Amino acid sequence: MIDSKLVTLGLVVDDDAMRERFAATLNSGRPPAAGVRHTVLKHTPGKRCVIEYWIDLPGADEERIIGKVYRGQRGAHVYQSLRSLHAAATEGARNGTRFHMAEPLAYYDDLGMLVQTAVPGLSLSHLGSDGDWAGAMRAVADNLAALHDLAVDVEPATVAELTHKLCRPRPDELVALRPELAAEVENILQALALVDAAGPGACVVHADLGLGQILFDGERASFVDLDGLRRSYAALDVANFLVSLRLRLGPMSPEPERVFTERYIERRPGEPLAWLDAFEALAYLRRAAAAFRKSSDADGFERAKRLLAIGNWIARTAVEAVPRPEVGP
Repeated sequence: MIDSKLVTLGLVVDDDAMRERFAATLNSGRPPAAGVRHTVLKHTPGKRCVIEYWIDLPGADEERIIGKVYRGQRGAHVYQSLRSLHAAATEGARNGTRFHMAEPLAYYDDLGMLVQTAVPGLSLSHLGSDGDWAGAMRAVADNLAALHDLAVDVEPATVAELTHKLCRPRPDELVALRPELAAEVENILQALALVDAAGPGACVVHADLGLGQILFDGERASFVDLDGLRRSYAALDVANFLVSLRLRLGPMSPEPERVFTERYIERRPGEPLAWLDAFEALAYLRRAAAAFRKSSDADGFERAKRLLAIGNWIARTAVEAVPRPEVGP
């Protein structure tokens, strides 16, 4: 593989070289690795590559681990963040709060690669309409509540920063390209500005939680892609998940949404889910931007407009819910 910004890709897909690497660094409690085979799961040129490795262990079942190659020092930062999260999750488990995630195993500085255990289960993005959505919703709510209750020192993120990171094209670029969308975009940004004016949230959040970031094994849910871990409002994760669920299941989503929301509130009864409407509007704005990137498709731009219209309606609800100052006589 060739990537001018991920210059170590040729090494990390060399199975013999990685067998030697794993044998030298991952043998605590394991038999020496006899062989390695790999599959590239996802490659975002210039940014990240995710690789699945199967390690042949003599006298034992194959072990599956995940390697993530990052540009520059991004991987080192993610590794330290995941180690802190995993330590907090381990401590939480002793106290009855079980947050399920992959265990970070090692970081190879010379490769820019983080290695972690593989999480069991099926991605919820692949769960069929006849699947156990009720069971999955309860498991997701349990794991999300556990995450939000963990005490981890992570960087705060403003909504403006999240919008800048998640929306491609960015809102100002979208309006410049399609001025007829300006009113909807501005209404959503107005709702998001109210969140930033209220100050930072206090929860550790996934910040990019959707069906594709959740694996369900029939009993428990585990979260992956925790690279963007931040401190914000719990409603950010809840909104991202609900919108992802809504767009996946369509008219079938109300019942799974109800099961998830009731279970989450049961687990965290004091959580007000402040600014849920505003964060849902952001989730629709982000997906509208993604649809606009595909506007060369026959339905891409029309889909973007529909998503923006929903986000705009929700944003107006958020703005109208803000108490107005009383006007004197």
